[in-house]
Formats: sequence, structure tokens, C-alpha cells
Amino acid sequence: MFLPTYNLCVEKGRKGFLLKSLYEKFGKSKIIKTKEDNDNYFVSNKPINPELVSETRIVAKENEEAYEENISILTSKELSKLGFYSFTINEVEEIKHPERKCFLEEEIYKKAKKDFSYSVNEATPFTDIEEVKEILVNTEYKLIYQEQLMEILHKLCGFDMAKADFIRREIARVKKDNLEEVKKILLEKYGENGRRLFDYLYKTGRYTVSKAYVIASLCVVVEY
Repeated sequence: MFLPTYNLCVEKGRKGFLLKSLYEKFGKSKIIKTKEDNDNYFVSNKPINPELVSETRIVAKENEEAYEENISILTSKELSKLGFYSFTINEVEEIKHPERKCFLEEEIYKKAKKDFSYSVNEATPFTDIEEVKEILVNTEYKLIYQEQLMEILHKLCGFDMAKADFIRREIARVKKDNLEEVKKILLEKYGENGRRLFDYLYKTGRYTVSKAYVIASLCVVVEY
């Protein structure tokens, strides 16, 4: 079973800027390009084993910022089997979309309620911590999206986004034993409210859906 591929579209001349933002978000040591001569990249939740890297090259094109590429000795299929998340960068002349409203928060949530009502309707609001309320404000203070869960883990626990995604997957797998660090941080920062938040994330987080997937189902191209 292969993990899903995320297709990123970017206007020509801006690929370097896109990769730079991805490196800043996930870390250069966690992104690797396949050995095939294509635009397939993979991202890991932890630094990539140097033995998987055949070379590191600097790429700089006109109108682009320079960026590094870690070139893998493995193929796309081999990296996918190891559990790496893949993404493809497609360069286009111009990004167009006739219905900008597809990117409005209310439209995204409306689509989520329609297609994922089994999780949305069962979710309960959480309003005990202000920082969490700010993250959940667009979904009636309910934890609905995987991205919301990761943002909570990032902002309240101080995890980088790669580790936040790892914790998200541990919650989805109902592996409570691997979540003690999260529980400890929340208890120290918020006391009883922290305990309630941990229980809420553990019980509700496994039913979250990908906001990116909901947006992609609203339109063909996701803009950068």
C-alpha cells in the first residue's frame, strides 16, 4: 500500500521559492528527491539516513532562489514503501481558478460537513483554552482537520511540523503509550485544562480529515 501523493502547482520561475518554504517548514535534512529524473520529492518525519543520499546538488535557475536537492539512491516506489510522504511539483504558465470562493473557510467547512459528517457531527467543541479556540474558530470550535491538530501540537507543545505530523499519526493509530511527552507538556502548561485537552485530542484526533484533501475535492488545482 502506497501513501498518497500531494501535487503542488507553481508558476514557472517560482519553484525555488516554493522549495525554500518547504525546507524552512520541514528542514532540508528531511526532504529528498528521487533518483529518477523527475519532479518527485519525498518528506520524512525525521532526518533522512545519509546512506539513502547519493549526492547533494545546488540548483539555481533564472528568477529562482538557489536550493539544495538531496538525491536518493532509491526509486519513488522504494521510498514510498519505507513510509516517506511524496509530493510532486508541477510548473505551469499561470495558475487560474474560476471560483475563488472554494478557498473560503466557510466553503471548506461546508464541504467537510457534507462529505465527512460522520466525524464532524460526532465532534464536540473545545473552549477551555484560548489558543485552541483561535485554531478551531472556523469549525465551531470542533477539531475537524488534521492540520488543526498539527497546529495545536506545534503552537502549544512546541513541536516542529514534522514531529506534529508524527504525533498525529500516533493518535490515529491509538498508540497512547507514545504520547506521554504531549500529556506532560500540556499538564505543565495548562493544568486540568491541559489534561482535558490531551483527552480531547486523543479521542477526537483519530477522526480528523485532511483539510488539504477537502480543498482538493472542491477544485482541481490547489494554488501556492
